[in-house]
This record gives sequence, C-alpha cells and structure tokens, in this order.
Amino acid sequence: MARLQKLVLKPTVVNVVLALLSVPIAYIFNRGAKNFRPELVLVLASLLLGGTVFTIKKIIPGQPKIFYGFALFAFTSVIDLLIPLEIDGFVTNFMDMYLKNGEPYLFSAWGAIAAYWDGTFNLVCYVLMGYYVTNGLPYRNLALFYSSNILNSMIVLLLGAFLSHTGLHWCTILNIPYVLLPAYVLWSALAEPHNQNSSISLTRSLRHSVALLLLAATVLNCIRGISSLGSRVAVMTYYRDSVEPLINQKIPAPFAGVQGIVCLVYFAPAYLIMAITVHRNAVRGWIKDLAIITSGAALQAEVSLLGMAWHPLTQPEHRLAPAAACACSTLLHVAAHALTLGAPLLVAGMFFCPALTRAADADKKEKKDKHERKDKKAKKEKKEKREKKDLEEKKEKKSKEEKKEKKNKEEKKEKNKQEKKDD
Repeated sequence: MARLQKLVLKPTVVNVVLALLSVPIAYIFNRGAKNFRPELVLVLASLLLGGTVFTIKKIIPGQPKIFYGFALFAFTSVIDLLIPLEIDGFVTNFMDMYLKNGEPYLFSAWGAIAAYWDGTFNLVCYVLMGYYVTNGLPYRNLALFYSSNILNSMIVLLLGAFLSHTGLHWCTILNIPYVLLPAYVLWSALAEPHNQNSSISLTRSLRHSVALLLLAATVLNCIRGISSLGSRVAVMTYYRDSVEPLINQKIPAPFAGVQGIVCLVYFAPAYLIMAITVHRNAVRGWIKDLAIITSGAALQAEVSLLGMAWHPLTQPEHRLAPAAACACSTLLHVAAHALTLGAPLLVAGMFFCPALTRAADADKKEKKDKHERKDKKAKKEKKEKREKKDLEEKKEKKSKEEKKEKKNKEEKKEKNKQEKKDD
C-alpha cells in the first residue's frame, strides 16, 4: 500500500491523473456557463486555470517552475481534445458553449485538426518534458521540436482569428500563455551549449541529393506562400485552384492561407539556408537546431493541412478529390506536403544516423589515401629521375676523366718519343 501511495505521488503520474480530471471539469463548466457572456467566460476560464496551477502546486510541491507550466498545459490539452470530439459529434455538452461564446472560429476543419493534434501529440510532449524536468534529465531536442510545433499553430490561429469573419473574441486572450511558455522553452533550449560533436560530414553524392531536395522544398513553399497572397500569375493561380484549393477557403477563417504565408516567410528561407550549408558540407550544430525547429513547425502545418483536406467541415470545392483531379495536380499536392515535412526531417535525422558520418569518413579516408598514394608515386618518380640524372652525370664525368687520362697518356708517349729522337 505504501509503495502504491509512493507511485501515485510521483509527479508524472499525478500530472496525468490531473489532466484526465479536466474531462468532468469541462462538462460541469460547460453546463454551468451555458448562457454567460464572453467576458464572464474569460474570467471564469482564467480562474479555472489559476486554480489548476494552485492545486498542482499543493499536490506536487517543490518542483521547478517550468514543471507547473507543463502540468497546466497537459490539463488544457485534454480539454482541447474535447473540442474536435464535440465538433465531429463524438461527445456532446462538453465544449459547445465555448465554441459558441469563447472561440467560434475554432468550429472549423483547421480548428478541429489542430485541437486533435494538441490533445494527442502535445499532451505526450508535456508529460515527457514534465518527467524529464522532475528527474533532471536533458530534453533539449524535444523542447526545440515541441516549441516550434505549437508556435506555428499559435501564429496561424491568432492571425486566422484576426482575419476571421467572426473576429477576435475575449477568450482569444487565453492563447497568450500558449505563446509565452513555448517561446520561453525555445529560448531556454537554444541558450544551452551545443554538443561539441554535433557536426557531421557527408559524402558528396548525399550532400548534392539533400541540397537539391531542400531547394525543391524552397521553391514549392515560395509558390505556396505567393499563391496564398492572391497572386494572379498563371503558376500561382494553377497551384491555388488545382493543387491546394484549401487556400481559397476563407470561412470561418483563412487558416490555410495564413499557413501558406508562414511557409513563405519562415519555411522557405530556412530550407534555403539548410540547402547552402549542406551543399558546402558545413553542417554544424546550429543547422541541427534549425532543422529540428523547422521539422516541428512543418509537422504541425502538414498534419493540419492534410487533415483539413478530408474534414467534413471543409467545403467540397476546396478539397482535392483524387477521382476528379488530374494526376499532375495530385502529384504536386503530395510533393508539396512530402517535401515541406520530409526535407527538414531528413537534415535533422542525419545528426542521429552515425552510419552517414561513417560513410563520409570512409569516403574522406579513401580520398586521403588516394592523395597519399599519388604523392608517394610522384616522390618515387622524382627520386628515380634524380638517380638517373646522377648516374648520367657520373657516366659523363667518368667518360671525361677517361678521355683526359687517354690524352695525358698520348701526350706523355709523344713526349717520350721526342726525347728519344733528340737523344
């Protein structure tokens, strides 16, 4: 019994249990605040969140401050999961009041998919990071991936809310902590020193292949972003109308269009920087960070856009119907999503694949050995030429000496003859 009590009091377990308690709390809150004004809903929701933090601190005292932020967000992630379940009709009377008086722009295909993602993937991240914090374990890579993932979601949500036909509501303010905490987590992770061995060397063929892939992703994201801005150039019009018609959906908010602009402003420059550094084989630790951050943002973006394409709330004319669409449009649609997500994941994955570095080291060693063999051969040839030249010089010197000696003998002989003649 004591062992069970000790297990229940562990921060991670308590964190999960409190997060699950948000389900009945959301039901009670929804029924009690059914006819409240939006301002009052904001006040009550803020009090609920503050009370949640206070309760967690009382149950799990003495933890790092960031742990309580993760615990609170785990609690709200389960509530977020109830939003799409309410939208899709799996549950009732849990979030219908909030979707009406809180953030009505969430009653959309993008809102449903983003909330599904927050209630699953982000929930797991909060539990894991809370576990790492309480046990003093490093979680730098997970922090980078998570923070960029949710910050991308917040950028699209807030800009989409500004441009929605319902406009901003009082409860939009509740999203501010979802910007501040991830930004702090990102800043803290980047402030940690790099691993000294966090650089890799790639083979020439792999460098060129990855660089071309990143350049293709750069071009596609530029096209996506410019199309989202409403360009009437033929290529952009074709992409907007045939490849990714989601961009044209403006009701209740232009979430897909905002995501396209984010791809142009952030994704495309990031891919271009990675392409240049990979091509130059200058893949250092900061490129790893950039790849992880871009991967997190791209994962959230592509999951949301792909989910929107098939969600019932997306208008039929804004979906890509494989049966009706031409093969080229379908191929480009798949390529846009695959490249946007796959390119940064590939760059980030290279840092976690020692085989690539070993192959590059083997390639470098082979080139070094080849160069050494060439130098050795050149030195040998030079030595042989020098020896041959020395031998020729010796022969020439010997020949001169022999001629000189012969001449001396002849002169001596001639001299002797002259002496005999004189006598």
